[in-house]
Amino acid sequence: MNLHEAIRDAFTVEYLMTPRERLQTASECPAPQSDPCYDVIPRTVGERIVGLWVLREGEYVPEPLTEEWMLAHSTPIREVICLFSEPSAKPAYLVVNGARVDGIVSRADLNKVACRTYLFTLIGELEYWLGKLIRHSLLVERLPEEQVLQWLRPNRRQKVLEQYCQMQSENADLGYVDALAFCDIVEIVARMPRLRGKLGFSSARRTRKELGGLEDLRNGIAHPIRQIYPVIEAEEVYQQVEQAEKILEKIRDSFPT
Repeated sequence: MNLHEAIRDAFTVEYLMTPRERLQTASECPAPQSDPCYDVIPRTVGERIVGLWVLREGEYVPEPLTEEWMLAHSTPIREVICLFSEPSAKPAYLVVNGARVDGIVSRADLNKVACRTYLFTLIGELEYWLGKLIRHSLLVERLPEEQVLQWLRPNRRQKVLEQYCQMQSENADLGYVDALAFCDIVEIVARMPRLRGKLGFSSARRTRKELGGLEDLRNGIAHPIRQIYPVIEAEEVYQQVEQAEKILEKIRDSFPT
C-alpha cells in the first residue's frame, strides 16, 4: 500500500464534517434570506433530527430524512469527492454513525486540511515516482543525467542549475533530477517520447495539459490558509484524482521492482 492509499483509507468524512454540536438546526421553516448561508439545515423536533430544510429558489422546503441524504461516518475522503462530483449530488449530506447523526458535510468542506492532505500526498507521491522514472529512463537510453537540462526552457534551466549548485555546496550528493520542480518534470516527460508513451500520453501537448493540471491542483492545495475555490469543483478534482491514480498504476507496471 502506498502512502496516499493509507491516508485515503484513514481519513474519512469525520475529518471534514461539521460536528453535530455545531450544527445550525431549525424546528420551524427558516425565513427566506437574500444571501443564505446554508443550502441544507437539519429539521428537528426537540433534540431529534427528523428531516431537512432544503433551499430551493430562495426558500426552504421540508425534505424527509431518507438514505439519499445520508453518508456513513466511515466513508473515505476519496469517496466523498466522488459523491460530490456526480450530477445528482446533494448540496450536503448528513453523516451518520449507526442510528445517530454525527454531523453534516458539504462541498465547501472539501477545502479542509484533511482533504488537502490526501490530495497533496497523492500528487506528491506521483511527483516522486515520476522523478525516479525519469532517472531510470535516462539509464535505459544511456543518457547522462545532465541531459534533463537541455529539455528545459532557459529560465527553468537556470533555476534548476542554481538549485543543483546550492545542493552541491551543502555537500548533498544528489543529481540534476533531484533539483527539478514539478513543472520541470512535466516538461521532461513531454520531451521523452518513450516515457510519455509508457504513461499513456499520446503527445507532448497532451502530457503538458494533463500533468500540468495536476501541478495546478497541487499548488492550489499547498497552502491550507487559502481556499481553492469558494466551493471546490469536485467533478474536476475527482477526474484529476483518477488520472493521478492511473499514472501511478502505469509507473508500477513499468518500473522495475
